[in-house]
Amino acid sequence: MSGPHRRRRHLSLILLLSCVAGGCALEPVERDVSSFAPLLGADTRELSNTSPEEIRRLRLVATNLVAALVQIPEARPAVATLQVRRPASAFGNLVVRALEDAGYGLQRVDADQGRNNVTYSQRFARTESGPVEDFTLSVGRIALSREYTRQGDNIYPASLMTLAGIDPIDNIDLHDAIFNEQGDIGTAYISGTRMRDGAATGADVQTIDVRPDDPRPIEKRSASEHVLASARRHYSERASMRGIPDLHRYTRQGRLVLLLDNASTLYLGRENKQLVRELVNRVGKADLVVVKACHDANGRNEGANAQAVRVEEEVVAYGVAADSVRIAPCAGASYRHVMSDDRVTPVEVVHFRRG
Repeated sequence: MSGPHRRRRHLSLILLLSCVAGGCALEPVERDVSSFAPLLGADTRELSNTSPEEIRRLRLVATNLVAALVQIPEARPAVATLQVRRPASAFGNLVVRALEDAGYGLQRVDADQGRNNVTYSQRFARTESGPVEDFTLSVGRIALSREYTRQGDNIYPASLMTLAGIDPIDNIDLHDAIFNEQGDIGTAYISGTRMRDGAATGADVQTIDVRPDDPRPIEKRSASEHVLASARRHYSERASMRGIPDLHRYTRQGRLVLLLDNASTLYLGRENKQLVRELVNRVGKADLVVVKACHDANGRNEGANAQAVRVEEEVVAYGVAADSVRIAPCAGASYRHVMSDDRVTPVEVVHFRRG
């Protein structure tokens, strides 16, 4: 039974029947939708009229599609500003929030305006395998689509993710393990990518099984923003594996050291941003920028790698081509010191010019 509701910012008042001795009385219950509503321009009415279970399913789909989008070179948050209209459906709200969580700069528009205009759709279909839902996310000429199927209260991929409007790429990590956290032991689904025109992406196609140790309570499942941050790091780390060209063919033009507040922060601050901007103004089309944040001799430091990715994105955001920015591998420092979480940490940025 539904009743009238009173709107407040990110809150809805839902009237539920509570039967007590002597009859049933309307009892107000508040449901907070702020954790999955867009930060700007949300339609809280659409979200409030959608059950928490359906929101959870749609949020998985939105996260899945956006996690793939951030790994497409020309659609990365560091290089693309997206144009979005006010969402008019629960799925639309969740897509826009996922784009915000992924770090995209969004421009609000009233029509299909802009080079990177965002559109999305949710369609229902019946196939030889049973009922499926086809979800699509498009940014300009780029389109990602995938079929999903419901099983009880849960939702799982029912096809490969189809890519269109881009060159074939094989290094997209779909982060499909988030679906396993729902449970349904014995369930299996396909994971991988394909091109709409039939061209092979070169990506591994595999079947993922839900195992007994996969299910998690809802409050302990992977947060959307963490999945999207992992997808962004995956792209940059894969890109850094291309290696650094022979620096003997280059001359060093400039070097700066950014001092971050601690070993885990991704906040650069105004002064560091200004230093990056000044360096970028001197970078030519054939130049190279190398970012070095990891000084561990063992070659692995997740916090330092994340900081390197953050600085790399900042350099690209100011106009340097992504192919001209490389992240240096970990290398032991020439000195020994103890790094603590509250100690200032350096990230080195070096500008090289060929010849």
